[in-house]
Amino acid sequence: MTSIAPLSSALHAEITDKRRVLLISPDIEGPVRNGGIGTAFTALARALKSQGHDVTILYTLGTYIEQGTMDGWVRQYKRDGIRFIPRPDNDGPSLTAPMPRINSWLVYEWLKSCNEIFDVIYYPEWRGETYYALLARKMGLHFQNTAFIVVTHSPSVWAQEGNNKLPSSPEDLETEFLERQCIALADHMVSPSVYLINWMKRRNWVLPETYEALPNCAPAGLKSAIGSRKFPTALNEIVFFGRLEERKGLTLLCKALDRLDPATWTNIRQVTFLGKSSHELAFKKLIEKKTNNNWPVEIRIITNMDRTQANTYLSQPGRLAVIASLSENSPYSVMECLLQETAFIASNIGGIPELIAHQDQSRVLFEPQPQSLAECLTKCFETRFSFKPAKLSFSPDDIAKKWSELIQKIDLSAPEALSKAELPRISVCLTHYERPHLLGEALNSLFQQSYKNFEVIVVDDGSVKQSSKECLNRLSKHYEELEWKFIRSTNRYLGAARNLAASHATGEYLMFMDDDNIALPHELETYARCARQVDADILTCPFDIYHRDISAHEKEKAEYRWLPLGACPSLGVFYNCFGDANALIRRSLFEKIGGFTEDYGIGHEDWEFFAAAVLHGGNLQVVPESLFLYRASDSGMLLSGEVERDHSRNIRPYVQNTLGQMGSALAYALHLSLEMRGAFQQGQLHQSTPFNPDYFTWSDLLKPRFFKQVLSGALRNRTLRQKFWKFLREKGLWKTLQAVIIYGTRKVTRH
Repeated sequence: MTSIAPLSSALHAEITDKRRVLLISPDIEGPVRNGGIGTAFTALARALKSQGHDVTILYTLGTYIEQGTMDGWVRQYKRDGIRFIPRPDNDGPSLTAPMPRINSWLVYEWLKSCNEIFDVIYYPEWRGETYYALLARKMGLHFQNTAFIVVTHSPSVWAQEGNNKLPSSPEDLETEFLERQCIALADHMVSPSVYLINWMKRRNWVLPETYEALPNCAPAGLKSAIGSRKFPTALNEIVFFGRLEERKGLTLLCKALDRLDPATWTNIRQVTFLGKSSHELAFKKLIEKKTNNNWPVEIRIITNMDRTQANTYLSQPGRLAVIASLSENSPYSVMECLLQETAFIASNIGGIPELIAHQDQSRVLFEPQPQSLAECLTKCFETRFSFKPAKLSFSPDDIAKKWSELIQKIDLSAPEALSKAELPRISVCLTHYERPHLLGEALNSLFQQSYKNFEVIVVDDGSVKQSSKECLNRLSKHYEELEWKFIRSTNRYLGAARNLAASHATGEYLMFMDDDNIALPHELETYARCARQVDADILTCPFDIYHRDISAHEKEKAEYRWLPLGACPSLGVFYNCFGDANALIRRSLFEKIGGFTEDYGIGHEDWEFFAAAVLHGGNLQVVPESLFLYRASDSGMLLSGEVERDHSRNIRPYVQNTLGQMGSALAYALHLSLEMRGAFQQGQLHQSTPFNPDYFTWSDLLKPRFFKQVLSGALRNRTLRQKFWKFLREKGLWKTLQAVIIYGTRKVTRH
């Protein structure tokens, strides 16, 4: 674990050597016009550069810009001595996973391909974009001499709470998991407020061994006006300052203004709403108020200013900024007002009080209630000729020094590598049924493994064809010297076949494998090393998918890559986020759980097992490397089966192991999810229904029935059809499926 010395003992330490620093962020000043994370990371980049460090920014939104040109921003940062790199697009197999996972994977791939080794990487928890990179570091695969420091800002579930919203899609559950992991796996955490640290603790977030509260650096390019402004000035305008949404207090201010008495209104000439626009109901109601002119003054809405323009607007005499947030971490809107000596009042919530000098808090802070805000506004305009701005609670220069000193205290030494003598014996449990042409390839891929401490148990699940029997006889003789076991059984389906193989195993770990898999040469060794490194009970991994005959040496010909998420039991109610059955499982845990259930003719036995293991406290993790090839075919079990029956199996661990009747409630939630998914395929959803194509799996896209349903249903609606086409392009499937889509759409639109 990376260690950090107490900063209090080294506040004035000299920089002894230059660090190579990378900042990873989906929000940065320039391409993005306004954003708290962008402001924080731009300020940090410039502060570290000014202290002599080598600074690079990886902008994870790639080519997305809100202003200017990307080449222009690259040149601008270069002039400031900072490398600015937009994250490249995927150039490998098409990634089949929800977008949060894809974004994290692309960041990981860029880091692996980068020629430079960074000493320190800073990143926000928002969107969880360093998840796979953090897993790789934890498992000893990459980045062993790099420290990862997470700078907390605004977890998605925290913002959701502030907006009084419920999760609206499975992606919300996935994003929360990714963000939690990006904090838990960090070497060190910095929060700009004590408030957010306590918020995480109350919600049982796992924090790194070392963490601290340290305010953000002052905004880049914002010159402090402390001591240069002339006061007092007469207040005559109220300016709502913040994103125009519920969490930022938009409705709160509107209700407070409704409570102002006529005498107060005589001192106000205008009410201005300054911030990014929103599609929320609160913003729409604001437009109605402007249209109906409920207040006896002019109403102005400004949504197109960047940070510099907004601060210039607020600094003009007579304007009172109102920061009415319902939940807030350490908002730059408050810090900027303090630095510019802008007249403002703010809600007494979150980390806001930590920014304001103690002696000023009582007069500029209000409780986030309409009456409290109305009373505060009344006092401000009653004393409008003598109102003075509040002071900042810290020195911006001291904070910049602390950020620089932080990376000087990091231990960059890599952990000791494991020796092969410490690695476990693995029992490979391979099931086969009537596919002799595939079984030979699967066994040969095991023979080619770089790792040698393993055994193989092959179970034939009741094949009756003569070709299968002959193949089994031939292969058992071929591998006789290796003492690989070949067991013939009656047809009892996958769960029973896998259990039978496990019952003959002697290894510490079991690795399950199907006859249509090809193990890449390093699969077993990678699994063995990672299992020891993190003391895992279960390891799963991404895998590459193809539809034609290829060998393990032709991995680059794979068409798709599926990315598992990991041990996220909330998302596991609705989707198999855990991984594929081709997984490494500690034999003692397998026996404790009772192995796979043995339902005949029903799928999802691996999903059910993983869910049960995680709910029992098993340590399931994802190795962030593709370790095997999967051959997709129309006859494969992944592409067949009855949806309701299969899902009734994977929900069982939740029903059996969840407190009270919560398991049944989760089963009902799954039923509703399946109904909505089916309704979309049948075209029964209104076009305003949220479209979440990330959760159509690659196997859905390969089912002819799926295309028939979608093309004859949802794609009849023009809006949904456009969204679906966009989804295909983003997934990289457009070229291969374009002909099918166009043909089907033409048929549909004729009706």
